[in-house]
Amino acid sequence: MTALSLAPAPDLGAIRRRIRREAREHLVSYADVFRPGDRVIDIGVGRGFTARLVADLAEDIEVTGLDVRDAIAERVPLVLYDGGAIPFRDAAFDVALLHYTLHHAEDPRALLAEAARVTRRSLVVIEEFERGGDVEEEERKETLALVALGLPPDMPHVALSEGTLEAEFSRRGLRVERRRPLRSDTPRRVEKRLYVLEIE
Repeated sequence: MTALSLAPAPDLGAIRRRIRREAREHLVSYADVFRPGDRVIDIGVGRGFTARLVADLAEDIEVTGLDVRDAIAERVPLVLYDGGAIPFRDAAFDVALLHYTLHHAEDPRALLAEAARVTRRSLVVIEEFERGGDVEEEERKETLALVALGLPPDMPHVALSEGTLEAEFSRRGLRVERRRPLRSDTPRRVEKRLYVLEIE
């Protein structure tokens, strides 16, 4: 009889710490888009790590989290919605954040259109683009990250390409003001990229 080798249990705390650390590091790349008195919406707020960091930049920045489920762990106002029309008026916010959200949306194009509709000045999009690797292993790593964040492991996942995403920005009249790769410690074979988009 052969002994079964069991894989070590994943360290979910370490995954959460890595995600928090990346959120802090990434904020440096776009913190200059915020102005005193800004109203900000974090679409797909998740645990609220980024929303809390942005709210702490200045006392008068007001951040609202928006998501389809309540997984919030930070002191951030949360609005739940059905994933369709965002329940705010046109240009209700100065800045919208879409961090790792589009690839989890049922319809990324529709979500981008809604984000642009409720935003007056700037969209800050961070997305990841797959760079090969074993599909099953990459999916397992993604599932672990979702579980660590308290999110359902069966969330939708749409593989996006830079070309498709950037064409959609152009089609929506969103001018790319800044585009840069972001450093990442994730074990997944992905490239993370920041886009700061101006509403035209």
